[in-house]
Amino acid sequence: MMSVDASVPGTVGVVVGEAGDAAAQMAAALLQAGVAPSVHGRSMQGVEALLEAGARWCGDMPELAADCGLLVAAMPSLAAGEALLSGLAGGPLIVIDVGTLGPRDLRAISAGLPPGIELLDVGQVDCRDGTTGIRTGGTVVAHERAYGLLSRLCTDVRHAGALGSGRVVAGCHRIVEAVTLQAVAEALTLARRLGADPGRVRSALAGGFAASHVLDVQGARMLARDFAAGHPAGDHADALGRMVEEAHALGLDLPATAVLAQQLNALVGAGDGGLDASALVRVLERMAGETR
Repeated sequence: MMSVDASVPGTVGVVVGEAGDAAAQMAAALLQAGVAPSVHGRSMQGVEALLEAGARWCGDMPELAADCGLLVAAMPSLAAGEALLSGLAGGPLIVIDVGTLGPRDLRAISAGLPPGIELLDVGQVDCRDGTTGIRTGGTVVAHERAYGLLSRLCTDVRHAGALGSGRVVAGCHRIVEAVTLQAVAEALTLARRLGADPGRVRSALAGGFAASHVLDVQGARMLARDFAAGHPAGDHADALGRMVEEAHALGLDLPATAVLAQQLNALVGAGDGGLDASALVRVLERMAGETR
């Protein structure tokens, strides 16, 4: 088994792009877990809640990087990532990216980093018990140095492989979940339209080879029309769109994933992006002219 360092560095830095971005959310979670990070953002106004909760303000990126061994950031694009890290002089420093960059962009940024600075990407997966798991991509050393921090946020933290692998695991997780979700939505909608009891159909499927956690949890949400909880459809749409782009760059087609990305985009376009992804059944209903 991999030996990991369960200690947490004395100072952790967080770069907050927007008040509600993934880095800000991680800073808030760290504060709840008893870790007070240093934070930097475009202005103090965007991090007021974090400062009130115990975070410490750093005036600029060099000061933040010099003050910590781990730096959390949510890099939304290649250009933004390169601009964010361009002023860093050197390590030792582990930059933990919790943004939306794909593997190609992560590797491009990593190639331009000064000696002593390593990039570690984080991907999240939904566990069967309702918790969230973390998968990291980067060197084993970078994973071990970040493990103590990440394990404060999640009990299931694993090294997925080389840089970009954490994001790949999370993206593939979304593909399997979303394609299965579409199958469940189609099956239950068809059952209802054919006059069968969709609840009994779901129970029958759950006892056979078609059984799945998606059928159990999100199938129940479809039947109950309970779309308030769970993972937002908009996040699924973004994740699937990124995986389709990565595949196209390789000359690879992902037909089912591409269709699902369009279905989820339709759901987001209808104003339902904040609902659980099980609300995907609404797209089928609207296509059939139903208003439920």
